[in-house]
Amino acid sequence: MVIIKKESLEKLMPIVWYGMYIYKKDSQIKSLLNELLGDEFKNFLLTPRENSSTIEWICEKQLQPYNLFSENEQNIILNKVTEKTSKIIEIANKLKLSNEPSEKESGELLSLSVEFPDLSFIFADNDLNVFIAGWGFQWRDGASDSHQGRVLMKLSQYKNNIKSNNKIPYWWSW
Repeated sequence: MVIIKKESLEKLMPIVWYGMYIYKKDSQIKSLLNELLGDEFKNFLLTPRENSSTIEWICEKQLQPYNLFSENEQNIILNKVTEKTSKIIEIANKLKLSNEPSEKESGELLSLSVEFPDLSFIFADNDLNVFIAGWGFQWRDGASDSHQGRVLMKLSQYKNNIKSNNKIPYWWSW
């Protein structure tokens, strides 16, 4: 396994769901994604591995941060992340409306699983398959854009800006 990203637990704060850290539900989340959305979503969220003072996200192959790709490739990567997170949120919202308690819980869990601190946690392989590290975490300093609404809003604004003038927005802070 290859370490894709490593962060100090002093900088990141895990998101809690029913008294448990979201990232510790990795197997359950990946199983749900695979069952509900298919194989292409199974590895979208990188596998977390906690050490004494750090958290790492690992993968079976080497990945690159999205910002190391060409501008055109970055646009493709961000569009793919937006599409995948939107699909996960859509299915999560449907599950949360269920009368079945276990489906509601699955919806809540999926909804929280697509929260990640910022765009530096987006990775891709050479075929531009996309992966997310840092899911289920936010920055401790409060400067986080981890809440899915803000991340997706920025991704959508980015996507719309690219479509309208083919340039990276000046306000892009990540």
